[in-house]
Amino acid sequence: MKLRRRQVLLGGVAAGVAATVGTEYSTRHAEEARSAEILALNASNPTRLLQQTFEADAKKINAGIEIQASVGQPRPTIPYSRDMSNLLIQCSKLATQQYLTGKTIPTYDGSIKMLPAYFRGSVSPSEEKNENKGNRFLKRFPR
Repeated sequence: MKLRRRQVLLGGVAAGVAATVGTEYSTRHAEEARSAEILALNASNPTRLLQQTFEADAKKINAGIEIQASVGQPRPTIPYSRDMSNLLIQCSKLATQQYLTGKTIPTYDGSIKMLPAYFRGSVSPSEEKNENKGNRFLKRFPR
């Protein structure tokens, strides 16, 4: 029987797929066995597991601090302003809500005045007490 080029190429592809699947299977099987072993060890001592989790978290935090220190960034020249921080947080909420509203409601025109996170000063206090934000939002966007 004479082998054709196509048969050789398909055989190579099949061999590559088989090698990849076999390697991934053995790797996954080893990881599952290791996970089961770790869970069995820590099931008897949950305090130790919690301590290890905290230690790993502390290591990550310290690694981040070391990276920041190695960069040598200058300290901010403008003092921290809580009002500015609150404004930036509010802007971030509005941007997120605006994006999600645009993705879910096709008739949305992009106005931030209709979003639940819009400044509370734009709503009368009686309206704020009588209606929760979700209902006010749904009234503005009928389905």
